[in-house]
Amino acid sequence: MLQDPAPGDWLTWRRTLDGWGYSPLDQIDRDNVGDPRMVWTRALAPGRQEGTPLAYGGVLYMPQASDVIEAVDAATGDLKWAHRRDLPEDVYDFVGTAG
Repeated sequence: MLQDPAPGDWLTWRRTLDGWGYSPLDQIDRDNVGDPRMVWTRALAPGRQEGTPLAYGGVLYMPQASDVIEAVDAATGDLKWAHRRDLPEDVYDFVGTAG
């Protein structure tokens, strides 16, 4: 699966293990490149953000600030689930601030 992801899946940063960053999907071409419109948006959690969403089976997995991961329906933007990892109370003494 990681060696040859399905066309609509982005299982790793830049989609493939060699970091190609190219989509094999062909619904958007030179004739319709100006046609796509935003169909949904979703706010990010407060804090520093440098997350790269991963896509699998129509679900976007979005890392958020403060060790939160959200699973979002890619078609609707609806939240499927969210999980916040419990961290030791003193973790930021060792890795910096939690912002």
